[in-house]
Formats: sequence, C-alpha cells, structure tokens
Amino acid sequence: AIRNFAGIENITYLAAETYNSNTELIIPAGIVFKGPGRWEISGKLNVQGTIAEPVIFTSNNDDAYGNPADTEGNGNTTPTNRGGYFVFYDSSDDTSVIDNTIFRYSYTNPVALTNASPTIQNSKFQNISYSAILVQGTSQPKINNNTFDNALFPFETSLATYPGETSGNVLTGSTARAIRVINETLNVNAAISKRDFAGITNIPYVLQNYTVGTSAKLTIN
Repeated sequence: AIRNFAGIENITYLAAETYNSNTELIIPAGIVFKGPGRWEISGKLNVQGTIAEPVIFTSNNDDAYGNPADTEGNGNTTPTNRGGYFVFYDSSDDTSVIDNTIFRYSYTNPVALTNASPTIQNSKFQNISYSAILVQGTSQPKINNNTFDNALFPFETSLATYPGETSGNVLTGSTARAIRVINETLNVNAAISKRDFAGITNIPYVLQNYTVGTSAKLTIN
C-alpha cells in the first residue's frame, strides 16, 4: 500500500531481500521500489500501474525516481544494477498481470519465467544489462505493448517454447534487434520458425552455446 511517513507522501520502499508470495500479491499504482529485491511468485501477482502512475522497480541509487528521489541523500547520479526483479514458478497463477511498470537497472532479468505464463503489458524495461524477460520451460507469456530501451535483448527464450502473444512492442536505444536463445540442451522436438517482433519481419535469432540432445530433433525452417 502507499505509505506516508515523516511528511513524505508515498514514501519509497527499499526492497533488498527475497520475498515469496504464494497467495495473491497486489501492488497498486504509483509505488516506487528501490533495491535488488527478489520477488518469488508462487501464487498470483497483480501489478496495477497506470500511465499516469506507473509502478517503479529501480536501483537504490537511481535518483530519477523515488519520494524523495535521492534516497541515499548523497547526490549520486551514477546508478548501478541493483533494481528489483520477479521470478515466476510453475505454481504461479497464469492470470497474473504486470501492467504499466517501469524496470530500471535490474540486478538480473527483470522478469524470469519457469513454466509460467503471465501477462506483461504497457511496461518499460530501461537500462537493463540482461534480457528483459526470460522464458523457460513451457512458459507462454503474453508480452504486449512494452518498450525495451537500452536492454541487452527484449527477451530470451527456450526453443521448446515461445511467448503466446507479442504485439505492439517497441525496441529503442541499444536494445538488440533480435531474439536471444537460452543456452540449453534440447530434449524435446522443436522447430525454429520465422518470427515477427516489434515491427521487424523475420527477426534474427542469437545463439551462443546450444546443444541438441540425442533424443531430440531440431528443425530449422
């Protein structure tokens, strides 16, 4: 909930630990979280940001956001990668929604999914040194109307799955115009197909270390 303290309205939350939610976690519009908090979602998540009042997750030394903005009171203007992030597990509710949320300077992938398919929409991933969204296992998230600004990649995916929806997204700044493929050993049959993303027809794939297991067949269309 929004809290007022010591004359400061909607005071910033400092979240630097691990938080596990196996019921329903609701985060209302306008709240700013600073610090490398790890939010483990085993239940349902509902981040209710709006255009006028987004929810913010950023580094504790990012003075662009917060109430007050200079959380540490030291005049620092060089943020480090210490922003919060979400980890969704198989038991999470696939009706979970992250809406109108800004992730900046995240400690790792801002949203990591393992066999989880939430909706991630109307959000901004900015100054991220990692892939903004990690898609693993059987995850098929809906990734719509997001902006990826100076992120390493918009998302990283296993070849055994792919996001269920990817409409209206925008890539800006130094964000790679490509889909990053997870370093994995493929153990099921899969196919690499042409994909369109963020207005790019037949967007490239980027692979690094990939193994096709002895029991799997990989088809490249």
